[in-house]
Amino acid sequence: MKQRLHPLTSKEEATPHSAPEPRWPAFIAILAVGGLWLALPPALTVGPRWLFPSLMLALLIPTVVSHQTSRHELAAFYGMAVVGVYFVHVTAKEGVAAIAEARSAGQAVYGEALHNYLQFTCEDYKKPGGTAIHTYPAIKFADDRDALIAGMLDGRLATTATDEYTTYKGPKLWGDTIETVCGGHNGIETRIPVAFTKLVVERHMSLSLFVDITSANAAKILGLYPQKGAIHPGRDADLCLIDPALQKTLTLSDLHADSDYSIREGFACQGYPVITILRGKVIVENGKLVGSAADGRWLKRRVANDMLARPAV
Repeated sequence: MKQRLHPLTSKEEATPHSAPEPRWPAFIAILAVGGLWLALPPALTVGPRWLFPSLMLALLIPTVVSHQTSRHELAAFYGMAVVGVYFVHVTAKEGVAAIAEARSAGQAVYGEALHNYLQFTCEDYKKPGGTAIHTYPAIKFADDRDALIAGMLDGRLATTATDEYTTYKGPKLWGDTIETVCGGHNGIETRIPVAFTKLVVERHMSLSLFVDITSANAAKILGLYPQKGAIHPGRDADLCLIDPALQKTLTLSDLHADSDYSIREGFACQGYPVITILRGKVIVENGKLVGSAADGRWLKRRVANDMLARPAV
């Protein structure tokens, strides 16, 4: 395996550009493309004469505005608008700190961490077949993992999620570095037992907070609450019943995704789902899948204004 396994260090990530590059070339490009389009004979153009230059302007303005701009400057720029920001796949301690800083300023910024980020570090890449654990961005160091866990416990991070892009082991390991290896895992069924073990059993997270980071917060952030993420009369009866005393070693045979490997093979967990219910119908019971693809339903979403105006979860 090529020795390019370590992710970018925090020092490298934080290194600023010495000076911003000039923005006038982008403006010239906009004017040149627009002028060329307007100079073409009508037979060689499609639609109104103003349409293409307008589209080019709309596409290039964000590039001009953000060109060589630091993360903090961009955060300030987006902070001018009443929008919510949801950062997926947070991997580094710097990301946790940046989210906390924005939230302390009253901005509606939310972050998630995948459950494999709560367990593995970049040292695991060095093991035989170690790139099987890979998801983008790359898994980082032990202090980054610990910062993600701390963020889950104190509320700086809002959800724990999966990278549910199920692959086979062959395609997964076609690449031999973290730049070329395939992302994705069959992790949708392992999220609950891994998160329960790492957060509730090992670090004594309260059950109410565990419900928030695995269900309620995601429903609120993504505009599905209270139809999802809550137990109320008239709402969907989506329930996952966990036996907190059940000790189990995870194997591929426990999972129902179309894959021939699991990065959780051999993981010893305490606490495991025994019944999963969708809108009152049992979908999985004691490890047996009894539901079908026909049980799914298209859902309309609407994010509450409160979620966009401030850090509400």
